[in-house]
Amino acid sequence: MPFVARRMEGQRCCKESIFHTTFRSLGVLCLLVFLSVALYPGLWSMGARLYAVVTGTPVAGHNSVLLIGTPNEQVAQDIGRAIMERQMAASINILPRTWSL
Repeated sequence: MPFVARRMEGQRCCKESIFHTTFRSLGVLCLLVFLSVALYPGLWSMGARLYAVVTGTPVAGHNSVLLIGTPNEQVAQDIGRAIMERQMAASINILPRTWSL
Protein backbone atom coordinates (compact mmCIF):
# COMPACT_ATOMS: atom_id res chain seq x y z
CA MET A 1 0.00 0.00 0.00
CA PRO A 2 2.74 2.51 0.65
CA PHE A 3 3.70 2.36 -3.03
CA VAL A 4 0.15 3.25 -4.14
CA ALA A 5 0.03 6.16 -1.71
CA ARG A 6 3.28 7.56 -3.07
CA ARG A 7 2.05 7.20 -6.61
CA MET A 8 -1.12 9.15 -5.83
CA GLU A 9 0.90 11.91 -4.15
CA GLY A 10 3.14 12.04 -7.22
CA GLN A 11 0.15 12.39 -9.51
CA ARG A 12 -1.30 15.17 -7.36
CA CYS A 13 2.06 16.92 -7.37
CA CYS A 14 2.31 16.54 -11.12
CA LYS A 15 -1.23 17.90 -11.61
CA GLU A 16 -0.47 20.87 -9.37
CA SER A 17 2.75 21.51 -11.28
CA ILE A 18 0.92 21.46 -14.61
CA PHE A 19 -1.79 23.70 -13.14
CA HIS A 20 0.73 26.28 -11.89
CA THR A 21 2.78 26.14 -15.09
CA THR A 22 -0.33 26.67 -17.22
CA PHE A 23 -1.50 29.66 -15.21
CA ARG A 24 2.00 31.11 -15.08
CA SER A 25 2.23 30.84 -18.88
CA LEU A 26 -1.22 32.39 -19.23
CA GLY A 27 -0.23 35.24 -16.92
CA VAL A 28 2.93 35.94 -18.90
CA LEU A 29 0.94 35.87 -22.15
CA CYS A 30 -1.63 38.32 -20.76
CA LEU A 31 1.16 40.60 -19.58
CA LEU A 32 2.80 40.55 -23.01
CA VAL A 33 -0.49 41.33 -24.76
CA PHE A 34 -1.20 44.19 -22.35
CA LEU A 35 2.27 45.69 -22.79
CA SER A 36 2.07 45.33 -26.57
CA VAL A 37 -1.24 47.19 -26.69
CA ALA A 38 -0.12 49.82 -24.18
CA LEU A 39 3.25 50.50 -25.84
CA TYR A 40 2.15 50.20 -29.49
CA PRO A 41 1.77 53.96 -30.21
CA GLY A 42 5.20 54.79 -28.80
CA LEU A 43 6.89 51.88 -30.55
CA TRP A 44 5.22 52.76 -33.86
CA SER A 45 6.33 56.38 -33.54
CA MET A 46 9.93 55.39 -32.81
CA GLY A 47 9.90 52.95 -35.72
CA ALA A 48 8.49 55.59 -38.07
CA ARG A 49 11.15 58.09 -37.03
CA LEU A 50 13.90 55.52 -37.44
CA TYR A 51 12.57 54.64 -40.90
CA ALA A 52 12.53 58.33 -41.87
CA VAL A 53 16.11 58.82 -40.68
CA VAL A 54 17.45 55.71 -42.42
CA THR A 55 15.64 56.18 -45.75
CA GLY A 56 15.55 59.98 -45.81
CA THR A 57 11.84 59.98 -46.67
CA PRO A 58 9.03 61.58 -44.70
CA VAL A 59 6.46 59.39 -43.01
CA ALA A 60 2.75 60.19 -43.25
CA GLY A 61 1.40 61.64 -40.04
CA HIS A 62 4.67 63.25 -38.99
CA ASN A 63 4.83 66.89 -39.96
CA SER A 64 7.41 69.61 -39.52
CA VAL A 65 7.42 73.36 -39.85
CA LEU A 66 10.55 75.21 -40.94
CA LEU A 67 10.87 78.98 -40.63
CA ILE A 68 13.63 80.70 -42.59
CA GLY A 69 14.50 84.38 -42.42
CA THR A 70 15.71 85.90 -45.73
CA PRO A 71 16.98 89.37 -46.60
CA ASN A 72 14.27 89.95 -49.23
CA GLU A 73 11.27 88.32 -50.92
CA GLN A 74 13.19 87.26 -54.05
CA VAL A 75 15.61 85.11 -52.01
CA ALA A 76 12.63 83.56 -50.20
CA GLN A 77 11.00 82.68 -53.53
CA ASP A 78 14.23 81.12 -54.84
CA ILE A 79 14.62 78.98 -51.72
CA GLY A 80 10.93 77.98 -51.81
CA ARG A 81 11.13 77.05 -55.49
CA ALA A 82 14.23 74.91 -54.92
CA ILE A 83 12.54 73.09 -52.02
CA MET A 84 9.41 72.42 -54.09
CA GLU A 85 11.44 71.17 -57.09
CA ARG A 86 13.17 68.63 -54.86
CA GLN A 87 9.78 67.61 -53.38
CA MET A 88 11.00 68.28 -49.86
CA ALA A 89 7.82 70.12 -48.87
CA ALA A 90 4.11 69.89 -49.64
CA SER A 91 3.64 73.67 -49.52
CA ILE A 92 5.64 76.85 -49.10
CA ASN A 93 4.26 80.01 -47.49
CA ILE A 94 6.13 83.27 -47.90
CA LEU A 95 5.23 85.90 -45.35
CA PRO A 96 6.55 89.32 -46.37
CA ARG A 97 7.51 91.88 -43.76
CA THR A 98 7.74 89.78 -40.62
CA TRP A 99 9.88 90.75 -37.67
CA SER A 100 11.45 88.66 -34.95
CA LEU A 101 12.19 90.11 -31.55
